Formats: sequence, structure tokens, C-alpha cells
Amino acid sequence: MTSLGLQIHPTAFVSPNVQLGSGTIVGEYVILGRAPRGKKDGELPLVIGVDSVIRPFTTIYAGTTIGDRLQTGQGASIREDNVIGDDVLRLVFTAPCVAGPGTALLSALPPVGSNCSSAS
Repeated sequence: MTSLGLQIHPTAFVSPNVQLGSGTIVGEYVILGRAPRGKKDGELPLVIGVDSVIRPFTTIYAGTTIGDRLQTGQGASIREDNVIGDDVLRLVFTAPCVAGPGTALLSALPPVGSNCSSAS
């Protein structure tokens, strides 16, 4: 736990280019801020808003901006070039997308627009 109320499991890897909002919980074996192919470590930022829950075995690549109160599903993979709004729940997707506030995504492989939901 840090002074910002963050909870980061000791098995999680958080790159120096990651900005985590206060109250965020990072679970076991999470990888945050990995450089995407063709980029160098630390070249792109990863921003995650306040009070987010990143569940175990999730990977979120650098080059993504995420709003407040994100909740991933276990084992989610969020690639680079995503913009994700506030209050997005149960996130498990890999393609670049824009997810607006209040979006619930279970599995979205093609790009999706704002205020949408997708399930597989």
C-alpha cells in the first residue's frame, strides 16, 4: 500500500511510466505499462484513474488512457492505443477501442464505440 491508498500485490509488475489513481487495487501477477511492439520501455505512458480494480493476471500495455473506477475481468489484456472512460466494468478485450462512461464489456475484439457493450 502506498500513501495514495494504492494496493499493489507484491507479484505485480508496474513500469515506471504508469500513473495509477488513488484507491486503485492491483492484483496478483498483473503487468502494467509493458511497451507494445516497436516501442521502447518508458516511451509511452499508461494512465489509470482512481478507484480502479485490476484483477489477477491482467496485462495493460503502455499507450492507453483509462478513466476512473475501471474493473477488469481476471486475465484481461488491454493493448495500446485505447481510450477507456469512467466506470467501465468487466473489461476483457484486446483491440484498440474507445469505451465511453458506464460501458460494460465482456469481450470486444473489433473496435467499439462509446456507450456500448459486447459479450461473447
